[in-house]
Amino acid sequence: MKKCFLFIIDGFILGVPMVTTIAGWEMFVGPAIAVGELASTNDLEIGIAVGRIVELHTSNVLDEDVNPDLLIESVSKYGIKSYKALFRKCLQMSVVKELEDRYKLTPYARLKKGGEVGGEELDITLSSNGQSQDLGASVRKCVSYCR
Repeated sequence: MKKCFLFIIDGFILGVPMVTTIAGWEMFVGPAIAVGELASTNDLEIGIAVGRIVELHTSNVLDEDVNPDLLIESVSKYGIKSYKALFRKCLQMSVVKELEDRYKLTPYARLKKGGEVGGEELDITLSSNGQSQDLGASVRKCVSYCR
């Protein structure tokens, strides 16, 4: 399965490719890729961009080859200077390509406990067929569930 994460800050969608390491860890890799403004980017454009970001998923990567600094450097222009800030300021969702013509989208809630960093999956999943227009519409709907 291929996967990416989407971060939404002030209505702007950023896509972050994922890798799976040899040890089995799923990790973000940067830089973040601009998808567009929710208000001004149509569903087809969102779907095409997100589909391309999902396809960047790579497996069997050495842990030491993953450089998390690239992600933070790429989002610093949005006022985000650390992983903690990324998770605190952004809405989050995952997009998983389950089959050639099926995506699963999961919204997340930001963690609000102490110093924890990350997000917590909500009990909602949406699905999309392989059509870019449908994927874009599903992303837009999924964002509405993020908190």
